[in-house]
Amino acid sequence: MPRYLTPAKINLLLIIDLYVSDQILASVNPKILGYIASQVILPSDHDNTGIEGSPQSLSSRSDVTTLSEHLAQWTSQVPGRSVYDILLQRVWELNDLDALHVLFQHLGELVAPRTPTDAPGAEGGSTAAAKISRASPLGQYIRRGCVEFTRLQFADVQALWHAFSLYREPSYDVWANRNPEAACQKEDTQPAWASVQTDHQRPNGAYNTSSEDVEMLLSHSVHALQKLGHRVPGELKSQLSHFFEISAETSSEATQSLHHFLAFFEHWRAGQYTMALEALHRYFDYSLVAKGSAEQGGRDIGGAAGTGNVKVYYQYALLHLSVLHADFECWGESVDAMEECIATARENQDSACLNFALSWLLYLRQAHPSNATSAFKNLAQLAGGGEQDEIAFLKAKARDSRQWSLMSSTLLEEAKWDMYGGQADLGKSAYSSVLIPKQAPHVPLGDRLRASCRVAYKLAQSGNFDGAFDILHTARADPRLGGVLKLEQRLRAFEGMLKLRQYIYSGDLDAATYALEQLRPARSMFGDAELSFELSLLEIEVMLKKEQCQKAMHAVNTQIDEQKRSPRADIAHRLHLLVLKARIFASGKQAIKGFSIALRAAAMAERHLLISVLIEALGVLGVILTELGEYEAAREILGAGLPMAIEAGDLSIIARLFSHLAEAHVGIAGYQCEHGSAEQTRNLRTAEAYVDRSFEASGKLGDHPSMQDCLVMKARLAKWHGDESTATQAEEKYEQLLSDMERLKARKGQ
Repeated sequence: MPRYLTPAKINLLLIIDLYVSDQILASVNPKILGYIASQVILPSDHDNTGIEGSPQSLSSRSDVTTLSEHLAQWTSQVPGRSVYDILLQRVWELNDLDALHVLFQHLGELVAPRTPTDAPGAEGGSTAAAKISRASPLGQYIRRGCVEFTRLQFADVQALWHAFSLYREPSYDVWANRNPEAACQKEDTQPAWASVQTDHQRPNGAYNTSSEDVEMLLSHSVHALQKLGHRVPGELKSQLSHFFEISAETSSEATQSLHHFLAFFEHWRAGQYTMALEALHRYFDYSLVAKGSAEQGGRDIGGAAGTGNVKVYYQYALLHLSVLHADFECWGESVDAMEECIATARENQDSACLNFALSWLLYLRQAHPSNATSAFKNLAQLAGGGEQDEIAFLKAKARDSRQWSLMSSTLLEEAKWDMYGGQADLGKSAYSSVLIPKQAPHVPLGDRLRASCRVAYKLAQSGNFDGAFDILHTARADPRLGGVLKLEQRLRAFEGMLKLRQYIYSGDLDAATYALEQLRPARSMFGDAELSFELSLLEIEVMLKKEQCQKAMHAVNTQIDEQKRSPRADIAHRLHLLVLKARIFASGKQAIKGFSIALRAAAMAERHLLISVLIEALGVLGVILTELGEYEAAREILGAGLPMAIEAGDLSIIARLFSHLAEAHVGIAGYQCEHGSAEQTRNLRTAEAYVDRSFEASGKLGDHPSMQDCLVMKARLAKWHGDESTATQAEEKYEQLLSDMERLKARKGQ
């Protein structure tokens, strides 16, 4: 594999020569220049849109005919001939190695000399052929091509010529039809160049792509892995393996190091911890040996500009090592590596790496907020000040150094801090709904999957389980997700949580218990407080459905104790647990014990704008007040929470609020109205309407036990009215629903 020159690059040099000549119309020149610029100027900052038009992409094309779609649409000075026709004429004018040498000599004369006295064939004057500035992108591209050609040994020049012959061969018929006289003259030499196809297949494969092209492709792939979080597609991986086989003897240490860096991310995403660690060590070993590429590791992770000192690799090795440990839940090792990374970055005065490491400290403390790990206290001392001071410091540094990725991550950490402190209601579901269609191509795969899972979970809460599973199945079908072990496990965990909710609603508590046992390992698998909390809520919900109030209370108290021990516990989680505790007291006929708890949780939720927790607390307060005989107060509280619940769209809460409102109106009718009065009748009719609304919401969820409770209430109210027909219909629906539940359980048992 050559270091730089390939047949496609020679072809691009011919296009540049055409642009400089007078064979192209003046009106077409800007278009030709734009096309050349798209091939010559490298995309900055790993631009995903520009990589397809880069020299790497051009050099990997199989033959010259692929250029016809661009060049055939532009006309030249010759009537009836396109720029593509003129290019083929120049391509087939190269008859032998001597013509190739003449071409590069001519290209060298197109570039203006460094000084006037350096002009060939002139003393103190410049050549008229020099039309391109040395400092321009075209001038630099031509100069490098000429220098690389002069460095080639004769055998390499010959191999390059054979590869170029194969590169242009498919265009022979088109050229011959346009230039019959020149084609006839070439008939005598036909056997010489036609035999190249069988005798020189290996040089063609080796010279279609250069080491520089492979290195740029690797850099782009590594950047995509870091930014988007997915794995290398199988087709690209096979191409890269082919390139490595070809360039095993000629590739530079920089290319080898990038190859191992790519392997590091591949093993990491596949969940292969030991192999990822080995690949990381190999990457930095090769990086230390590589000459002239000492800043590569810094540019990849933290955007740092290297100093040329081999010590610069050590701090970035530690940074990658800390991230790897954290992703595999090795928190202690991650902290140790990050401490050493910070110390080394300070010693080397690498502010970019230091800032990036401090940003990771915030993430580590939020991902594992435990006082049991003393090293986290040392991290706060290393960073200096509290977390708010760290955030302000990182925002200022990111703004000054224009490190927008650092600014983005810092703003996210600030948002998490506000959420944990109860200072903002972030509206995660609405954010996720916007993120998926608008920002999906530009955000990491992990963030897209989390957003999809969040939206699916929200749909399940509104009763649309089919739509929720469709979203998860669409996410699973994403080819970029394949092989990313942690994301696949997260997707399976959310699918299991949705099925668990279905089992709870359907009343199949045996299946719910089994599904819950399957989901228990997911709590410690991801280090995700949100996912772990949702699983805890589902477990407590199963206990309440089984009427295991004492066991549920023990689980809630355990969670509350864990929240108290954690300095970074989410206030929304703590308040939700308090509401659950009050709800358990109400279910266990000890409503008076839960009143103050629910009231305090509702007040704090209102103060911190935690709407979902506030609605839950109001519902529990309504139940407690009903149990205490305060029916009018219960009706007012439940009526105040109902509009917010309907707007939030959680059908489970909506069904409970309607049911509790019906009970409050029944209490008003029975204890606060005269028997047989119009007010009593009106309250009972209102209660019956609320029962119907609760039954409707429960039906959308498929919550069979709640539907049965609604039918029992409806039958009792109908009997009080003397409406035997409605009471009989409710009883028949109850029996039908009961038989449907038994039939469903029997079908699952088979």
